[in-house]
Amino acid sequence: MVKVLFIFSGVDRRELQSDVEKGLWPDNWFFGYQQVAEDANLEASYVQVTKESFNGNFRLFLSVYRQLKEANVIFITSSLHFSLLRAKKFGLLRDKKWIILNLDLTSKLKKGQLKLSDIKEADKIISPSNVQTKFLKDQGLRDSQLEFVHFGVDEKFYHQLPIVDQGIIFAVGRDPGRDYGTLIEAAKDLEDQTIIMCRERNIENLKMEIPTNIKIEDEKTPLETRDFYARAVVSGVPSRGDTFIGGSDCSGQTVILESMGYGRPVIASAKSWFKDYFVEDKHLVVVPPEDPQALRMAIERVKADKNLRETLIREGRSLIETRYNSRKMGKRFAEIILELV
Repeated sequence: MVKVLFIFSGVDRRELQSDVEKGLWPDNWFFGYQQVAEDANLEASYVQVTKESFNGNFRLFLSVYRQLKEANVIFITSSLHFSLLRAKKFGLLRDKKWIILNLDLTSKLKKGQLKLSDIKEADKIISPSNVQTKFLKDQGLRDSQLEFVHFGVDEKFYHQLPIVDQGIIFAVGRDPGRDYGTLIEAAKDLEDQTIIMCRERNIENLKMEIPTNIKIEDEKTPLETRDFYARAVVSGVPSRGDTFIGGSDCSGQTVILESMGYGRPVIASAKSWFKDYFVEDKHLVVVPPEDPQALRMAIERVKADKNLRETLIREGRSLIETRYNSRKMGKRFAEIILELV
């Protein structure tokens, strides 16, 4: 039996686990852990890194050393803890296989927040886009270290909602790569209400007044957020262009997929990772980044064209059911783990 240890940080998965089992929270917050644990050849467990335990990298290493030593494969889900790989660099735990889930390596490396030496000892780096794998290969990592796996969301939690022909323009997401200023400019004169659900940091530097038809909402739980999707005729995912260095490498990925799961037409700013996932005007409508006029025209087009909306809803939902769901993602992770040992 191969023992796999996942390392989580941020939101406490110990508190979420029962909610996931009850269908009150999407399982993609566990990054394939449940599906790996279901494999008959794998025994999966996880460590939740808290603010208390993460008080310096050395203290973190000591606090999880026993679990690390017992595992055959260590699966790191946050760039905050890539420093654990230094143990392998210095001759400790070299018999373990180390896997990195790459959500923001490109951005962190470009900003100098990580060094290539921090990740060079990884046995496998799993990225949710080929853009990321190419970047890492160009940095000198080996092909054998790099793996592309489509990201997926919980297809049961993000289930098809009743279709609406009239409703709100809904935008949600806290990633620093979001561009809500462009959405506000695009939607300021629209008759329909626009609701933006984000963190204060996403809008604190906007040099504009918020029009009366646009409402800013604080973050909600995934279950509470579903109520907003139920009222949405369009899901807007405005992001900064690929040259923007900040946030996740595939900004907008989770929100686009969850919108499709709910059966909501998506309008999104062009990102290079789209080519691994979508066909334009079949799965989503794509607009140039930071172009309010193009975004406004796209919103008006989707609202006016019922056939286009129906195509986006049908084809987007089909993608979640057949390709981009956490079930398929987690099963692929399990295959990669077994291929390593």
